[in-house]
Amino acid sequence: MTVALNTVISEELQQEGVVREIIRAVQDYRKKRDFPIEKRVNLFLR
Repeated sequence: MTVALNTVISEELQQEGVVREIIRAVQDYRKKRDFPIEKRVNLFLR
């Protein structure tokens, strides 16, 4: 069996990965701080 993979990452895919990583980090922080799900979080990025 042979498998071919396309390892080229488009700009759109790279940006999506960054957004997912930010969301994961925020959710991790919320969990550590024991914030309820319904509590809003304001996030400012530079």
